[in-house]
Parts: sequence; structure tokens; C-alpha cells
Amino acid sequence: MAIGILRPVGERVRLFHAAARSNTWPSGYTCVWLETGTAALALALRIAIRSNRAARPEVILPAYACPDLVSATLWAGATPVVVDTCAESPWLSEAGVEDSLSDSTVAVIMPHFLGIRHPLSDWTIKCRERGVMIVEDSAQLSPCSRAFAPSSDLVVLSFGRGKPIPVRGGALLWRTKMDAVVRRELEGLGRRDESALRWRIAGALQNFAMTRVGYSAVRTLPGLGVGATRYRPLRRVRRLIGGGRNLADRVIEGWNINPLPTQVALQRMVLRTKFVDLAGQLGWTRDSPLLRYPVLAADSTVRDSVVRWLVAHGIGASSFYGEPLPELRDMPQIGGCTQFPNAKSFARRLFTLPAHADVNVADLDVMATALHRASQRTLQ
Repeated sequence: MAIGILRPVGERVRLFHAAARSNTWPSGYTCVWLETGTAALALALRIAIRSNRAARPEVILPAYACPDLVSATLWAGATPVVVDTCAESPWLSEAGVEDSLSDSTVAVIMPHFLGIRHPLSDWTIKCRERGVMIVEDSAQLSPCSRAFAPSSDLVVLSFGRGKPIPVRGGALLWRTKMDAVVRRELEGLGRRDESALRWRIAGALQNFAMTRVGYSAVRTLPGLGVGATRYRPLRRVRRLIGGGRNLADRVIEGWNINPLPTQVALQRMVLRTKFVDLAGQLGWTRDSPLLRYPVLAADSTVRDSVVRWLVAHGIGASSFYGEPLPELRDMPQIGGCTQFPNAKSFARRLFTLPAHADVNVADLDVMATALHRASQRTLQ
């Protein structure tokens, strides 16, 4: 039996990667590095506000999402407006978006989910016709993935712990036509200079925390809140510069970790049970890596029992956010729909399985056992 707990998410980073290739970012986009992905999103929304000039700007976001979307929106000076999701899905409801659009709407945040692109819909066309910006939140979709195909004027990336490429920091991509307004906003930002040495030391500690022993240790440390989801306000937005940022660029350019064989095995395993293969249902076609493997249980009782059993047997399964945005811990009052049945059901049925490169055959067997036993109990 393996010692420790298999982490729920994240790949380890090669700290001395010198490989490089050209055209890291999509053609037609310019990039700036920020201190975090949340800071990059906040800057994107500030740009949307400056471009629209609404008196009381509002930003539409899905009711099932990371609470950092709210943090970024409030920092930018806009009011978050929550919209319910589609049934059994994290995607924004078309009817919900259309009902929430107003003269005050400056942007809609469109988050990709665990490596799966948010589908474009008729509502995106209607937003653009009204001068409302679509901000692609690609925090969970790797820029090295085949699924990464930006189509919006503003695209946000995150490289924090547990993200597709965890080299720390975040990035904002914008189309050339946005140059003037973006440059004006960048002039007012502070900077954080991170040396190459400090970046490597932090990376070494992060890599240790991703081992089974390391993850077991850090998840018990008080104050870290590993795995907990809660609202935290964004205090500042700074650009990231220095040797550490340059090394992070090189890691992204040479990224070649491919957990797809493990993820295909996970899909086959889920399909043999009574659980919903959410990845396939959302359109995953096995051609791009997932951040985690998403599964839907019949209800929260079944979901919670599976997660508890797996954690007790050394597998870092997770209920992910656990609740819809308005019900997360410490969340301030936000506008939008007061009823979000789809997001609530989704939040209480979803769980994720580790799907990274360190998952081995024994881990897959443990996960298969948990799902099979839970399926049998559901049938009784």
C-alpha cells in the first residue's frame, strides 16, 4: 500500500527546463504576466469597464464557479450578477444570460471547465452585438492543450498551484485592437520582481507538496486551508517581472506532460458504473488533457460517501467547490438570480477523481472499487 495520499490535482514542474519553441501564444494576441490568475481576471474586467463606460457596471458570471470570479469583479469596480447554469452542467444558461443582460452589463465571464472548453452559443453573439465583452476564463484549460482556441478579445490564464501548468502567476491575453486601452491600464499597476532562484526554491517546495507524503503533510497544516473553497477579497493587482517569470515562460514553451492514457482509463472505468461520465457528457473527446476527471453522483449522499471512502484509502477525490457561488463561505451579497436549481444540484452531485500523470494502476483499481461498490448500493 502506498504511503500518504495521492493529490487531487496538479502536475510537477521541471525546474531546469531549457527547451523552447516559437509562438507560445495564439497569433493576434499580446500577453502580460500578472501576480495571479485572479489579478489577470480583475485587470480584464477593469479593461471591459473602461471600454464600455456604463454608469453602474455589471458582470455576469455562472452560479457554479470559483469564488475568485467574484473577488476579481469587485476589485474591478463592477457588480457581480449570478446566472444559473444549464442542467447537469457548469455552462452558463442561455436564457439566464439573456434575462440578465442590461444597459449596465459590461462583460460576461465564460469559464472553461477542467480542461473542457465552454461552448459558444447564441448568447455570445447577442452580447457582442450589444457591446458586452466576453472574457474567457481559461484558468482550468492549458494553453498547450488542443482545446485552447481563444476567440474573445480578452483571455485569462492562471498558473497557480493545482492549475494545468503550475508555474505560478497568471496572464492576460488581448487582441491587438485592444492595445490602447490595455496599455493605459498597465501604466497604473505596481510590479513584483521574482528572481530565478526564488522561483526555483518555491517550485521545489511545491513539487514536494505534490508527492504523496508531501500532500499528506500540507493538508494537515493549520491555516493553509488545502482543498477548502471560500471567498477571499482581492487586495492588489501587480505585474509579474524578473527571472522567475522568464523561467515560467520556458516551462510553458517546453511543456510535454501527457496524462491522457490515464484519463482514458478513468473514462472507461466510469462508463462501467451507474455514475454519470460528466467529461463525456460535456463534450470531452479524449484529444486534450483534463485537469481533474469529473463525475456526477445520484445525489450528495452518494457523492460524499464515495469521496470519504477514497480519501480514507489514499486517493485525493474531491467535491470541488461543493456549493454554488452565493452559498460559499464568506461570500458577500451578490446580485442576479435568487434561485439557481441547476447550479445547486450540480454542486451537490459533482466529484472529481485525480487524473494527473502520477496516477498509477493501483490507484485506478482503488477508484474502480469505490465506484463499483457505490453503484451496487445505489441499485439495492
